Amino acid sequence: MASPTIRQLAQTEKPLVLPGAHDALSALLIKQAGFKGFFIGGFQTAGTRYGLPDIGLAQLGEFSAAFRDIINACDLPVLVDADNGYGDVKNCVHLLNTYERMGVQAMFIEDQVSPKRCGHMAGKRIVPSEEMEAKRATADIQNLIVRLRLEQIYRPLVDVCCTVFGMDVDTHQKVLAGFLIIDFHICLA
Repeated sequence: MASPTIRQLAQTEKPLVLPGAHDALSALLIKQAGFKGFFIGGFQTAGTRYGLPDIGLAQLGEFSAAFRDIINACDLPVLVDADNGYGDVKNCVHLLNTYERMGVQAMFIEDQVSPKRCGHMAGKRIVPSEEMEAKRATADIQNLIVRLRLEQIYRPLVDVCCTVFGMDVDTHQKVLAGFLIIDFHICLA
C-alpha cells in the first residue's frame, strides 16, 4: 500500500508531525518509529554530509544529491528545505522541477538574499517582496506544496520571544520551530 501524500496527511493528522532526517538511516529510523512523513533540513544535511555550516556554501547540486539518497532509502512523504530557491526566479523554477522529479512533495523557500544564512543565525538580509511573490507565482504552476518562510515575519517573533517573554536563544528557537510547524500545517489545511 502506498504512503499517503503530504497533502493527505495535512488533512488527517492534527497536528502533522514531521521529524527531521539528516541521512538515509535517520529517515528509516523515523519510519520504523511509526511516523507518517519526515522533513529534511539544510542545516542538518550540510553539517552531517559535508561538514559545512548552513551559510550558502552547499547549493542545489549538493543538496539534491543528499536529498535524493535519503528519499531513495525511505518511501515516506517528505518536506524539504529549499533554502532561498538558490537564486532568482529562474533558479527557483529549476529547483522546483528538480525536486519534483526526485519525488519531493513539499518544500519551503526562504526570503533571504544570497548567500543565505541558516534560520537561527543572525545577520540575515531579505529580498524585496516582489521577488518572493514572483517565486510564489512560479510555485503555483507546479504540483508541489510550496511554503514560503518569511524572515520578515520570523525575525520579529524572535525579538518578541526574547524581549517580552524573557526567553533565551535556545528556548525561543524551540518555540519558533513549533510555530513553523503549526504555520506549515495551517497553510496546508
